[in-house]
Amino acid sequence: MKNATRSWVILAALGLGFLGSATVSRPALAAPGADDQARAALREARALFKEAAALEAKADDGRDAARKAYFAALKRAHEVDEQAELKKAQARRKLNDAGGLAAKERAADGYRTRATGLRIQADQMDHAADAYAVRVNTERARAKAQREAAELLLKGTPDGDLQKEAAELKKAAEQDDHDAAEFAKLEAEARKRAADLRTQAAALVTRANQLDPDGK
Repeated sequence: MKNATRSWVILAALGLGFLGSATVSRPALAAPGADDQARAALREARALFKEAAALEAKADDGRDAARKAYFAALKRAHEVDEQAELKKAQARRKLNDAGGLAAKERAADGYRTRATGLRIQADQMDHAADAYAVRVNTERARAKAQREAAELLLKGTPDGDLQKEAAELKKAAEQDDHDAAEFAKLEAEARKRAADLRTQAAALVTRANQLDPDGK
């Protein structure tokens, strides 16, 4: 993302520079103080681009920190899951020791185990949907930035190279919009799949609770 951003930033700055040079080449047509205003606008644009680059770097650092924190928390949750599985294994051995008296409890445990698996799958679908949602926002933001950069390049009287670059930026923006729409579909599908899995899990838990109300 940084490289793409730097590309249109440089091109946009070139476009502003072109405007300034066009004004200087026709002093007779320029309003009093126009050169100074153009130079001031260019300085402000460059300063804003630098501020934007710093913010992008900060955002990258934030994403890296968020990923590390997420995976650390996920690891701790998995460790708790392992503890729970050890408890279940002990309980199942006791159910076997109980023999026929624990027939309903063993059946209920089977339903609950299946339900747990379905809930895990649902969580995975939700995580996938969240990732798709991020991609949707990223693609749309990149498309917007590229269109704005293209419009800036076409201001004034751009030469053939700048017109070509503007066309490439617009084409890339169209592709980003298309990708955003595709990711939005994938997100919706993942959300629906997660909801279906949770519905199935809930039905299994209901059956388990009917057999073994004390095992809720």
